[in-house]
Amino acid sequence: MNRVWFEGSYVELTAADDGLRHRVTGQAYEEGLETGAGRYKTLCDGTVISAAMITVPGPSCGACSQRDE
Repeated sequence: MNRVWFEGSYVELTAADDGLRHRVTGQAYEEGLETGAGRYKTLCDGTVISAAMITVPGPSCGACSQRDE
C-alpha cells in the first residue's frame, strides 16, 4: 500500500450519515485507509464513514471549520 503524506493539510470528506463535509488530518486519513473500515476521525472530534467518492461534496461542517482557524 502506498503511504499518503499530508503535512499541515487536511482532507475533506463528505460523511455518509450527515452529508456534511468534514475535515480530517492527513494522519487520520492515512489511519482510516490502513484499517480499511472507511471510518475517519474528524477535527470536530467525531468519527465519520466517508460517502462514496462520486458523492457531491456537502456543506462544510461548522465545527471542523472552527477547529481549523
